[in-house]
Amino acid sequence: MRSAPTTDRGRASLERILDAASQLFYLQGVRATGLDQIAKASKTGKGQIYHFFTSKPDLVLAVVERQTERVLAAQQSHLRDMATADDLAAWADHLITLHTLDDDPIRCPLGALAAEPTEDEPTLRRALGTAFTRWREAIAGGLANLVRRGELDPAADTTALAEVLLGAYQGGVLLA
Repeated sequence: MRSAPTTDRGRASLERILDAASQLFYLQGVRATGLDQIAKASKTGKGQIYHFFTSKPDLVLAVVERQTERVLAAQQSHLRDMATADDLAAWADHLITLHTLDDDPIRCPLGALAAEPTEDEPTLRRALGTAFTRWREAIAGGLANLVRRGELDPAADTTALAEVLLGAYQGGVLLA
């Protein structure tokens, strides 16, 4: 991001830009969404977008970070407080509920972005890799709680199990 807003009005404009970009990228994809569309949807101007972001790729990176925070925040309490197998099942049920409440429950907010980068976009690929790593680590933390409480075998590789659970969720969303 080029500059952080210093006023309430600036913060409100930035929020509208990020909200609009997040929604449009999710529904249409990054490549199919132009800055003019984002400006119109956010009720801002392209100049305001360029005030905050150096380029569209810079805005895309901010959206990846925003969507990562949203995905993790929606699950944080379930993962942090996971203590039993029932809690693990409740977390999975929570994911399904979140997915079905979405206006367009075909994709995950991060999964939708993950389909976008090409080989010549290493910065975006790294940002998405970091996003999924953070998610996997949060899941692994919940599973580690189960190990500590004797609900999961102490020899369990919680990182590998978290990778399987995240992959199953992403694949399930895609297949749905």
